[in-house]
Amino acid sequence: MKKLRIVAVMLILFALPIVTGGGGCPDEAVEDECSWDGDCGNNNPPKLYDLAYSVNGASYDTNPPSIYATDYILIAASYSDDEGNITGGQLFLYDDNGNVTYTADINVELGCSSNDTGQRFGYVLSGQEQPLAAGYHNVEMYWTDVCGFASNKVQGSFYVY
Repeated sequence: MKKLRIVAVMLILFALPIVTGGGGCPDEAVEDECSWDGDCGNNNPPKLYDLAYSVNGASYDTNPPSIYATDYILIAASYSDDEGNITGGQLFLYDDNGNVTYTADINVELGCSSNDTGQRFGYVLSGQEQPLAAGYHNVEMYWTDVCGFASNKVQGSFYVY
């Protein structure tokens, strides 16, 4: 797996991009399903499906969690991208007020789909770096691919004690 360059912005929350699961298209059969020919004119946007949450390194769960202010929570999306050209794109995170509070370059090889690779990509909100604000929080995420085509937005929520 390629090393992940960590880019962080400290506003209300502290976030780090993170990838989970295996790396890239795992075998030649899956590689052939990645159809991008380098021409952005023949490109389709990536699709995001569900958000899943991992609190303090626990297994993923798609149910919105309740956490403590000093916990860290990984919020990651499953995806598909016919062309397999998400690498080089960006992740965008919206806060409770609908403002973009975080962006990160997607600089790891993700492959064509979560189904093929078992990967999710997302971000870590770390209460260990800066305590998370108490109450309900809504998050919204979308990605762009290397051509700048935007995925759909996926929403989630969590509660901080």
